[in-house]
Amino acid sequence: MRNFSVLGVAACSVVLLSGCATSGGMSKADKRFAQGEYEPAIALYKADVAKGKGAANANFRIGEALRLSNRLDQAEPYYKAAMDAGLRNADLGYRYAESLKANGKFDEAAAQFTTYAQSGGNANLVPRATALGVGGE
Repeated sequence: MRNFSVLGVAACSVVLLSGCATSGGMSKADKRFAQGEYEPAIALYKADVAKGKGAANANFRIGEALRLSNRLDQAEPYYKAAMDAGLRNADLGYRYAESLKANGKFDEAAAQFTTYAQSGGNANLVPRATALGVGGE
């Protein structure tokens, strides 16, 4: 019986410690973002950019937080910074085009949608980009 108790305690310890290990890789900003707390996440991502810590990804996440909180027009410079830094993300080109469109830059947006339609990485967004790049909806 004593062996089962020791074994049970050891198993519980492993489970608890492995849970801590998996959450340890997530930054405070990522945790806030995942919880839908976009404003605090934006502040934390901006601090990461200021420190030069994963700036390309942080800029993309700022853009996403702004988009998801209905401020797509404000997301444009962050998506642009992520693109200029060479971030590889399947949605980035499409989201950047959306932000251009939200700011009334329709010709630039159409060109970006067309580029995304030809080489985009998200199969769900490519047809939309094709329609927006050609039709300019």
